[in-house]
Amino acid sequence: MPYVGLGDSDKLQIGSTAIAIGNALGRYQNSATKGIVSGLGRSIEASDQTGANAESLDNVIQTDAEINLGNSGGPLVDLNGNVIGINVAIDQAGSSIGFAIPINDAKPVIKSVREIGRIVRPRLGLRYVMLTPEIAQANKLTRSSGAWISASQGGTASILPDSPAAKAGLKEGDIITEINAIKLQDRVTLLSIIQKYKPGDKIGLRVFRDGKFLVLIATLDEFK
Repeated sequence: MPYVGLGDSDKLQIGSTAIAIGNALGRYQNSATKGIVSGLGRSIEASDQTGANAESLDNVIQTDAEINLGNSGGPLVDLNGNVIGINVAIDQAGSSIGFAIPINDAKPVIKSVREIGRIVRPRLGLRYVMLTPEIAQANKLTRSSGAWISASQGGTASILPDSPAAKAGLKEGDIITEINAIKLQDRVTLLSIIQKYKPGDKIGLRVFRDGKFLVLIATLDEFK
């Protein structure tokens, strides 16, 4: 059967043309809207229409190509027809603010299905926000980069019980600054690093806590 080509979302630039395709409002099949890549490396918290099932998404692509209900799961493509992202969410408080998961974040999932026959993803087991100077200032933090372990707006636990993060000794309020000596900053997010490993792999975490740095070791398990 025919299939689309996959692009390289790491090479995306703000201002690049983007086309979102999907089943808009569940009624208009194969609808296409055109816009640009408005932002890269965004961190958002998304939920369903009821406000439940909230989850944090990081390193997502922001686009002003109109994304409506029913577009989720559809492709965001470039002018060459290559898929650069997967439409996933909108900001209902704004206008023409949509988000897509970078296709490079989906490639390990595709590889897993091809080689193993199912989706196998490594898990650390924490909720975090990638810091920016603005977020750091708003929360009176002394560091402006890294992965800040924080509770969700709904009060969901920041460290999942019995998770690799919990066993490693990570705590709410910690800021993970490096993973295996790779600095977490800008588009180098915690997710983008973790997904390069497999369940069972050990990783070293450089953590900023109470004004001091410490190193913790975590053994990743499988995301169920």
